[in-house]
Amino acid sequence: MQEPNDDDLQYSSEGMTSREVLQSLLRWYPGIRTHLDLVALAKLWQRIYPSFVTNATTDFTLQRGVLTVHLSNAALRNEFNMNRDIIRNNLNRELGREVITDIRFR
Repeated sequence: MQEPNDDDLQYSSEGMTSREVLQSLLRWYPGIRTHLDLVALAKLWQRIYPSFVTNATTDFTLQRGVLTVHLSNAALRNEFNMNRDIIRNNLNRELGREVITDIRFR
């Protein structure tokens, strides 16, 4: 990864907004975006699914657009696997952009 230099970055003394600071950070440190996306997905998951689903959810990972959801309930895992395209599309729609290219339930 190329390191930022003074010509590429603006400083708050030049009137940089919070949004511009965040966009600059996301450009130079893309791992931050993945982490923020994962946090947003975890909150979204808890908001849209009932407690029996969230209680059976043990872990989330997001790598290169692939969301892996670990479920402790085999019947629920099977049901979600059959509907994974619908779930992926719904989550991406709620996030406002395509964060998830594939979803796996383990």
